[in-house]
This record gives sequence, C-alpha cells and structure tokens, in this order.
Amino acid sequence: MIEVIITWRNNVAHELAENQLSDASQTILEKEKDQIQDKYCGLDASSLAKKANNGNEFTFKEAASLIHATQDFVETLDSIVLKRLRINEFAMKYFEDRLAQLPNLKRDFYGFTEHRARNLVLNVLEGGLGIPKSDHNDSDLLTNIMNLRGKRRA
Repeated sequence: MIEVIITWRNNVAHELAENQLSDASQTILEKEKDQIQDKYCGLDASSLAKKANNGNEFTFKEAASLIHATQDFVETLDSIVLKRLRINEFAMKYFEDRLAQLPNLKRDFYGFTEHRARNLVLNVLEGGLGIPKSDHNDSDLLTNIMNLRGKRRA
C-alpha cells in the first residue's frame, strides 16, 4: 500500500511521470484483499493499482486507508529501529560530535562546575535527541559523558 501511494503521488505530481505499480505489489493487493479489507475498515483494494498507475483520484476511504497504512509502516519501522538502537552508544557519540563541532559547548563542558556541566549535558541530550532529562539524570550514559571531563584533564 505504501508503493500505491508513492506511485500515485509521482504520477500526479510529475507531469511526464509514467510510474507503474510493481507486479509484486499488484499481486500482494490481490492476494491479501481480505486482510486489507479487515484491517482498513472494509477497503476494497481492487482499484488501488489502477488509480495509482493512472493518477486517478482516490475515494476518502482509500485515501484514509493509505494514510493509515503509511502510519502503520512508520510505526513498525520505528519499532525495529528502536529495538536495534544502542541508545547509550548513540547518545555518547552524538555528544562527542557536538563537542568537536561547537567550541563554546566544549569550553563550557570542561570549564563549568560539575553540577553545571551535568545540566549542560542533559540539555544537549534533550534538545538534540529528545531524551528527557529525567531519563538520564543518574544514568550510566551521563556518568560516561561526565567522565570525558576527567580524561581531558588527565
């Protein structure tokens, strides 16, 4: 269903586009029509391929179902990424990169008192990665980042 909306969009948005839904996707739409109907409120998927290929208008139900399918796909993909993401390693690398890129951050991180440097780290993680301060106030990640201060002095 994601390919349906991409094919449709390309055909509508680009004047000379002649995108066609892949045979594999057309086969899936045909074979999985019952599952699609169950999951997307009775959606009849039989005309989706033709509409996508021709850039024809979708009904409200078709459009809403395609949007829903896209949201389902993103949710599934996010779940897979988050399961594989090693957040502490990622955040540590992010902070080290920020230190290398921003001289003022580096100056403040190494020059501030321990308490102010901790708050600075928490602000950078929250602002740059969306990690709430409360998630890492006493975490191994924060400890490892703060240990960078000692390594520089050594």
